[in-house]
Formats: sequence, structure tokens, C-alpha cells
Amino acid sequence: MHGYIVAAPSAHEKWKWGPGRKADEHIFALVERVREQYNVDPNRIYIHGLSMGGYGTWRLGMLYADRFAAIESRAAGFDLRLLVNAKNLPVYITHGDQDEKVPVKHSRDAAARLKELDYDYHYSEIAGAKHTYLVDENGKTLKFFNKRKRVPCPREVVWLADLPEHGRAYWLEIGKFKSPGTAKIEGSYDPKTNIIEVKTENVEKLAVYLNRKMVDFTKPVVVKVNGEEKHNAIVKPSASTFLETLRTTRDEARLFSVRLGIKLGEL
Repeated sequence: MHGYIVAAPSAHEKWKWGPGRKADEHIFALVERVREQYNVDPNRIYIHGLSMGGYGTWRLGMLYADRFAAIESRAAGFDLRLLVNAKNLPVYITHGDQDEKVPVKHSRDAAARLKELDYDYHYSEIAGAKHTYLVDENGKTLKFFNKRKRVPCPREVVWLADLPEHGRAYWLEIGKFKSPGTAKIEGSYDPKTNIIEVKTENVEKLAVYLNRKMVDFTKPVVVKVNGEEKHNAIVKPSASTFLETLRTTRDEARLFSVRLGIKLGEL
């Protein structure tokens, strides 16, 4: 009725859906297999999970937001700091107020943070419900998903990385942290003026990826980082950059032919 393909993987007994690259790779390999066999719109891939799967949903959504159109997490929680990464990722949260295994406070706090950020989200708290699947919520979740598609190259990006390996999102990349901890990057581009503005925290190196839908390659592209002009010239598309982004993203809706690497502190 809704036109969805549902893939439900099983967690490995040793690593489950907890933090770790193996779990992430397991999910993305599954998505690739499904896309190879079926006609899947890359801008309409969603992720949903309950309890341990809900924690995994939060993790994948907040660390790889640019791969999904929306997420739903049930009876779970996540690091509230990383919710800033949901700027372009709609979030649906479900939790029973009598959950005996995962305190409902986790979801209440997440919803409150998303509201504070003024992001696209919906919080559904089920009165009297314990730690269960809550089947009646499925139709509401699908209606939420139906109205939302991924924007591969959003005009504005906010990204907080907990590790360097999680530093790339949409058309921005944190290449190197200045010091241990988290690093943050915020960027926006204006296709009318060809101006890209970036703000950083704890970032030593960054990269800006561009394609023809974002800026006019026949005119100079201006990149300002923390108010300082770092680039002002016409950019040349590169076949090698295009192929490299295809190899790394495996996402035909999010390809780039220009990569501008910038080291902070240098003109």
C-alpha cells in the first residue's frame, strides 16, 4: 500500500547494534544489496528501530545523516550533543511512558532538544505503554516518511563529529581535528552569488565538495571560513574527483566534481 521495501537485518551476537564500525558496515552493505536488486530511490531511504535497534537508528542517523531521508527511533536514546546533525534529517520518536527497560526521559530529552533547535521532528509518547513494539504507531510513521525526501545537497549544513572518521556530511568534510574531542562545522552556499560561508570549531583541515547544481562553475567561487576569504577563483571540474566521490559514497544523487581542500591558518 505504501510502496516500501522492508529490510530487517539481524544483529551479530557479539557486537549487536552498539557503537562500532562493524555494525555500521553491516547495515550499509545490506542497503547496497537491496539497491542492486530493486529499483530504490536513493532519496527515499529510511531507517527505523526499536530498543537496541532504536539506539542503532539514532547512531546511524546522527553519524550518517546524509544517507537517509528520515529516521524513527523507538524506546531508545542517544548523545544529545549530536542531535545538531539532524538539521536536514527529519526525526520521528516513539516511546511508552511506562517503559521499564529504557527510561522515557531519553526520548523526552531528545524531543526537547530537537524542538529547541527548531528541527523537523515528531514525538509520540504512548500513555501506559511499556517496552514493546507499539504496532499501532506504524501507520503514523509511514505517513511521516511519505512526506519527506532527502535533499542531497542542502543549502545549510551543521555537523558535529565525535571522531575524524565521522567528519564528512553532505558537501562538507572535517579533514583533521585541531585537538582531541569533538569538532564542528557549519556551512551554507548561495547559488546566486557563488559564495560559500563556513564556520568551524576545533577544525584544522576541511574540504568543500561542489557540483553544478550548487554553484555556477563559469564564475568565481568564493569560500569564506570564519569570516576569512580562503578561495576566490573559477573552479575546474575533475573526472577523478567525480569518480572518487562515487566510489566513497556509492550514491548517484550525491556526486561532486570539485573538491576544495582548506587548511586553517593559511591564506
